[in-house]
Amino acid sequence: MDEKGRVTIPREFREELGEDVLVKKTEEGILLVPGKRKEFLTEMEEEPRRTGKPANPSPARMKAIWKGQ
Repeated sequence: MDEKGRVTIPREFREELGEDVLVKKTEEGILLVPGKRKEFLTEMEEEPRRTGKPANPSPARMKAIWKGQ
């Protein structure tokens, strides 16, 4: 992984995976799956899983943030 967070995949893996790759999080870690563009687009169009209600700052705190305090 470089300083920008990019991951380099060795050439032999890239050639085997092909041009389209799905990246999935599993219990064991990250899984790279050869994919087809249609499957990739379908995966990207799914609604994100919600993990709870967002905690929004109070109006006073937002004003302080806007003023840089």
